[in-house]
Amino acid sequence: MSGNISSAQGDAPLPLETKTYRFRADGTRPVLQIELTSGPAGREAKETPEKLTLELHAPMSGEIFEARTSVGRLEVDKDGRVMYFCQAGERVGFTLFVGRSVVVTMSRSTGEVLVQSPSKILSVTRGESKADDLGNAPPSDSVRIQLE
Repeated sequence: MSGNISSAQGDAPLPLETKTYRFRADGTRPVLQIELTSGPAGREAKETPEKLTLELHAPMSGEIFEARTSVGRLEVDKDGRVMYFCQAGERVGFTLFVGRSVVVTMSRSTGEVLVQSPSKILSVTRGESKADDLGNAPPSDSVRIQLE
């Protein structure tokens, strides 16, 4: 699925439309490259366009899709796990909602991680695990937060 989608006028941006695509991903990894600008079609955008790349994976691989922007990459796995890699900026944050809302913000320079929630925090427990004997799992620290 490579190539550019453009209008009959050349490189003029097209308005976004909602469409449903059905395809098989046997042995393929379709990549959709989208350039987003704002403002009316045919006028120069006042800001640099954002480039969004979606890489779709076969559901059997465990990873469903990967999305890349100018500041980072987001991976979503079949089991619901989401990983975000950020290459730019001093701080990065994300919001989780699973019946309760949690906002996590991490600072690159200080290493500080701030967890905020409108729910009351009932307890905070620190944990530590050692590397396994085979060296497959590295040692790690953890913090468990219990929300009301």
